Amino acid sequence: SSVYQYVCDGGSSGSEEAQEQWPMELGNHERLKGFAFCSAKHFVDVKRVYSMAINRDSGMNAPLLAAAGHQGMVSILRLFKKDKEQEPLLSFQAHKKWIGNVFWIDRIHFLTSSTDGCVRIWDSSKKGAANGKALMVAESGKVNAGADIFSADLHCSSSQGMGAAPHKLVTGSRDGVLALSHVTNTGIQAQSLHPVHDRSVKCVSISGDGQSCVSTGNDYSVRVTDLRILSQGSVLQWEGNSVINSCSWQPDGSLIMSAGIDHTIKLWDPRKGSNSPPLHTLKGHSEIYGAGKCIYHPIFYDHGRFIVTPGEKSTRLSLYRVCDGATISRGDIGCIALTFACSGTTLIHASNAVIRLMEPVLR
Repeated sequence: SSVYQYVCDGGSSGSEEAQEQWPMELGNHERLKGFAFCSAKHFVDVKRVYSMAINRDSGMNAPLLAAAGHQGMVSILRLFKKDKEQEPLLSFQAHKKWIGNVFWIDRIHFLTSSTDGCVRIWDSSKKGAANGKALMVAESGKVNAGADIFSADLHCSSSQGMGAAPHKLVTGSRDGVLALSHVTNTGIQAQSLHPVHDRSVKCVSISGDGQSCVSTGNDYSVRVTDLRILSQGSVLQWEGNSVINSCSWQPDGSLIMSAGIDHTIKLWDPRKGSNSPPLHTLKGHSEIYGAGKCIYHPIFYDHGRFIVTPGEKSTRLSLYRVCDGATISRGDIGCIALTFACSGTTLIHASNAVIRLMEPVLR
């Protein structure tokens, strides 16, 4: 078989010099066959990590990672690839309920959204003397009164931070409404509410140019909204009666990925319009590794050339090629991956309260 069966069970990949490069280039992309853990382990005060964000412009000697999730907890830590067990630089409870998303806005500010219905901006460089929290510099209050925020995405207008043009924030809530807000250096200003889905919104993602938003939910649909004219655009209908957990834009904005409880990942071309069939349907992850393990949160990898996916409550990891939907590798990483993120070609893996880094393995 051309599918590489691998086990990521420890050890580092490459020399120490290669491990400290951010990012590490893959070179010939067709040679990628799997991943191996770096030796470093990072510990956070978040029992279950639901979202991670990487800040590579922090001015420190390593990228900063913000990890957030269970019970509204946030931990900030430096990412190392060598043998260093790192404790968080900062940990605190940012919300009373769980945090679905965390984003870096600039070198020191980050944003959190929670099922308590609030969005908050924090200054990681300043801590309160009494409670040890990062300084909260802005709060939205209830973005959509009476509705929990299940998902959010932030589009930064420039690399200059909050002092530049307003950033776009889109949140999706239990009642099927998308809320558009502007994030500036003076706070978070609600712009408009849009009832888009018939049931809860599970995931939202803003395109790289900031002009469109894709959203998914419990109504089994993938919907694209034009943020420029604030109207509903094309509707890409999921085949069958399955909840869709996740969606995201390819980095260049050409394709949309969605995944749910029917054990498949689908790639869509929004330019083809409503009800068009998917370009590719990626199968095999849960069919091989056990029924009932839905695909929860796949990510685009290496500038959108590949897709990496764990399975919910599964130790398995699968890697697919986007251009033709081919399976590149499947394997067992030895622990349940709740959340993945990537920095260059390095994968960041969260399993309960432990963060580990994974480097590509080439043929």
